[in-house]
Amino acid sequence: MKTTSYETSQNPELERQVAEAVHNGLFAAFTVHESLGPDGVTAMQPNQFGETALVADVKAEEAVLSALSSINARIEVISEEHGSVIINADNASGSRLLGVLDGLDGSSVYQKERGVGRYGTMFALFADENPRYADYLAAGIMEHSTHRLYLAIKGQPLECIDVITGEVTYPTTKPEAQITPSMVALVDTTQVGTDDKLYDYFNQNGQVFTASLQKFGIQSKRTGSSAASYAAIANGEADIVGESTRKGNLEFATAYAIVTAAGGVMQTLDGTDLGIQDFRTFGQNSHTPILTAANATLADLVRPTLQPA
Repeated sequence: MKTTSYETSQNPELERQVAEAVHNGLFAAFTVHESLGPDGVTAMQPNQFGETALVADVKAEEAVLSALSSINARIEVISEEHGSVIINADNASGSRLLGVLDGLDGSSVYQKERGVGRYGTMFALFADENPRYADYLAAGIMEHSTHRLYLAIKGQPLECIDVITGEVTYPTTKPEAQITPSMVALVDTTQVGTDDKLYDYFNQNGQVFTASLQKFGIQSKRTGSSAASYAAIANGEADIVGESTRKGNLEFATAYAIVTAAGGVMQTLDGTDLGIQDFRTFGQNSHTPILTAANATLADLVRPTLQPA
């Protein structure tokens, strides 16, 4: 069995620093979002995937990255807009962590419905340079328009912090475990041309999840943001999220922590828990369908109905 620095060192001070930095970094991203106003939608630069990044995309990532220097460890951060960034490169503590960052997941929603639509900053820190998804130390989603910061700290229940009022709640996924037409299923099936590099991704989501669920009268919905979708299942708004791996799997790195801390599950179509998969290799060169469900019983009912593309 693979071991990680988290499993072997049990360094409480490092774990405290990580949790604090994730919280502070996401709050800083919210502050940036609020201060930018309409200027945030301005196109700024190409990102590592050849897409045009907005000012808000870039500035939100910079805010999170700035919060990491307080951690006594060398940290490689894989981010959507900045690519691979090394924080504390000369750190001599021996601790080496991996961060995974998406500064503004749901940029298209942000452009159209800034401050109203649902989108967010996603960030996770892992206790190893080559971690499995389950090896997170702390992870969070800052959903900007709702002011909710979802924070998952290893071994603790999910927290939801209203960054305006300071109120803290502990959301959980839905307990219901039956397939009904009233189920809320979130699937990204954006319509793009066949020449679009993500055509196969969106098409597979539609075939595997949307088409299969329609047989039960379930009409899937599109949020336009993975951050919004995984926040919705974690707080009990949704029953299922259907999404395939893509673009470095940056969103899945945070999603696994948030969903499982709230009581949900994330699995491949053969029922394997996403947590045992290696982040750097699993699904990086293919679109692998991942079923996210509010609980394990519901996943066991839904999974056999899904037809691989």
